[in-house]
Amino acid sequence: MSIYSKILVVANLNSDEQPALARAVQLAKKSKSRSHIRFFLSIYDFSYDMTSMLSHEERDAMRRGVIHQREEWMRSVAKPYLDDSFDFDVTVVWHNRPYVAIVEEVFEGKQDIVIKATRKHDILESVIFTPTDWHLLRKCPVPVLLV
Repeated sequence: MSIYSKILVVANLNSDEQPALARAVQLAKKSKSRSHIRFFLSIYDFSYDMTSMLSHEERDAMRRGVIHQREEWMRSVAKPYLDDSFDFDVTVVWHNRPYVAIVEEVFEGKQDIVIKATRKHDILESVIFTPTDWHLLRKCPVPVLLV
């Protein structure tokens, strides 16, 4: 039996295959109580904020459009994993630091666990940039399961 009933799954934007979501579904089905899975994505595109030809309202509309497209994509990708044994929703936020957005969502949604797929980082990238996974392992207030 799983003790995790509120599961935050970080979407992998680079693939239609979502191993983190598959693992969350396994956990949800083993839970003592009805589980809730939140499929989460933090997106950001600097070019939308730097478009000086557009007004603030037009930039907001563009952001909302991008968020809506990602929500639709996430729903379609998640469809094969879903059934009636758990609750499910999709959340997409506009944030320039993914790990901060994830931790904020953990606090706001009172999540019990974060599940995230990993990817191989090349050596130079991992020396120069700190991957989101590292930040989550250090700063997330709930357990993090990297799949």
